[in-house]
Amino acid sequence: MLAGAALAARLGGGSRPTPPGPAANEKRRPERPPPRAVPPAAHFRPRLGGRAVAVETEDGGRSIQDIAILFNVIIIFLMFFNTFVFQAGLVNLLFHKFKGTILLSAAYLALSISFHVWVMNLRWRDSSRFVWTEGLQTLFVFQRLAAVLYCYFYKRTAVHLGDPLFYQDSLWLRKEFAHFRG
Repeated sequence: MLAGAALAARLGGGSRPTPPGPAANEKRRPERPPPRAVPPAAHFRPRLGGRAVAVETEDGGRSIQDIAILFNVIIIFLMFFNTFVFQAGLVNLLFHKFKGTILLSAAYLALSISFHVWVMNLRWRDSSRFVWTEGLQTLFVFQRLAAVLYCYFYKRTAVHLGDPLFYQDSLWLRKEFAHFRG
């Protein structure tokens, strides 16, 4: 430890000596221009009248959203499997009662994945700008409308699956079983 401190003092307070310039036979690399400054999280809305608008943005969270939607669908199906109705063999009853949620979840997942793939393809071509085409904007609107419906139906299904009728034998379940059987 003491030898290291003495060596540092001898070299001038611990600073390294500057290396000599490049040798005559070495080639110097051309200096790169400094990176272009992008404002942090700059999000701009596309114009409605133009063909395409380039805006600066940052990517992130798109695949996380798709994975979260997939996990929500898995959770709904796990809730289905846990009900007495499913265990009694009335799978058609559950799927008929919650058909809207199942179809809307599949449609929203498909719209989200297709939107994110399209966005990533546009970013892959030119990562320094973000291009909104008319088709991408249309897909974005439909994906956001489906998101509102998806949230409503998902929460409604979660509340309905909390009903004790789905977890015990009851007169309602026997009537439904007789209806589906005969």
